Amino acid sequence: MLLGILLAEFAHRGFGFATGNGYSTWRSEEDVRGILARMDGEVDLGGPRAGRREKKAGSGFSLHPYTGWEIGWQFNELELNYQRSLRADLNGKATSDYHIWIMGGSVALGFGAPGQGGVERLREQLSANEPFAGKRIVVSNYARAAFKQPQQVMLLAYLFSLGMAPDAVINIDGFNEVAIGNQNQVSDFHPAFPSAEQWAARVMERRIDADDIDALLLLRAARQRSLEFANACLRAGVFNSSLLGTLAKARLQVLAAEWERARKAFDARLLDDESEAPMRGPGLPQWMKPAGGSAGQTTPQSLKALPEGGSDASLDSKASTDAKHDVILTNWFESSLSMQVLCAARAVDYMQCLQPTLHDKGSKSLTESELRTSAALDSWVEGVAFGYPRMRQLGAELRARNVAFRDLSQVFSAVTEALYYDSCHFNARGNVLLADAIAEELIGLVNSE
Repeated sequence: MLLGILLAEFAHRGFGFATGNGYSTWRSEEDVRGILARMDGEVDLGGPRAGRREKKAGSGFSLHPYTGWEIGWQFNELELNYQRSLRADLNGKATSDYHIWIMGGSVALGFGAPGQGGVERLREQLSANEPFAGKRIVVSNYARAAFKQPQQVMLLAYLFSLGMAPDAVINIDGFNEVAIGNQNQVSDFHPAFPSAEQWAARVMERRIDADDIDALLLLRAARQRSLEFANACLRAGVFNSSLLGTLAKARLQVLAAEWERARKAFDARLLDDESEAPMRGPGLPQWMKPAGGSAGQTTPQSLKALPEGGSDASLDSKASTDAKHDVILTNWFESSLSMQVLCAARAVDYMQCLQPTLHDKGSKSLTESELRTSAALDSWVEGVAFGYPRMRQLGAELRARNVAFRDLSQVFSAVTEALYYDSCHFNARGNVLLADAIAEELIGLVNSE
């Protein structure tokens, strides 16, 4: 029996090594911790009072006057960086330091988090090349989970207004803008507003009924199953085994998918309530309502070409669908352009990176485990399908406007190993590959000046 298990373990490790997917205990445990981190934090039943409760706890979401919300530990980090900047202004900034700000949503947040492979690799690659050789690479992570444009613009303007300034801003985005933006439209929120799921939970007052409690209990039970299973595996050292670790991670991904479905079902209940118009953003005109086919070629000019005159009925289904998509893409395009203007006025390098994402067809050969955990809202999948091809087209116009746009959506195209652990987030190996691409582009950008 024992001999059979050992043979199976050696065979599994050998197969992984031969196919270029060598097993790593450290990487597997980091993947597990990344999955668990997404389940961390409290569930909010909505309204300003709930936001105040979270603020007192110091770990959850709190309302923010400029960016929609802030998280306790990230605010603490921002405050520390601000105080350091004041000290540097008094004592003189070190010319041997090169400061980089990472901005974007949760993918960018994971990329910029210590111990997740991205920051470490970025420092390593930059330090080995001119003009960064000999400099201390200082990376500040101002990415925020669920952020989408124009939240990055607002946060950047806020940081600049405090007198803070880096040498470079790297904005890693794209997925949230089209996926969450599209979901906002489905939920009758304006696409440029923050994530309806997050925003509604912060600002909408609602009564709690029995169905709410049932949905919340399902969510809690799904989270508890994931935590208990993962912690038991970590304590038992399961991830020291290639065979057992792979099986355990696959099981955890299934449990995490159950939690995600329960969370989305609960969040959907929050969005059903009526609220005042300012909480949802400006309403879209009725002629945008019909569902239609796929969108066509997009240019910055066509994004602004809304119909004038005539009746609403004169617009066919495709035209109304194109117009809905244009609203989402206008937000992304104009926000990136605004970040460039804010940075250029302060001699700060700005780089706009279109992030890779699982549902971008042809961007990666997906493994069985990735397909198993790829479930996402239909509105998210639709948003990626129409949004990514058009953002790639619009990137050329951004470059013509002096924005250092870099299409990194295909950086995983030649990778056969599993990188994604859900519908959009990837593991430390994915962060390393992304860091290699970003470092190469930033080196080229700085050397071209």
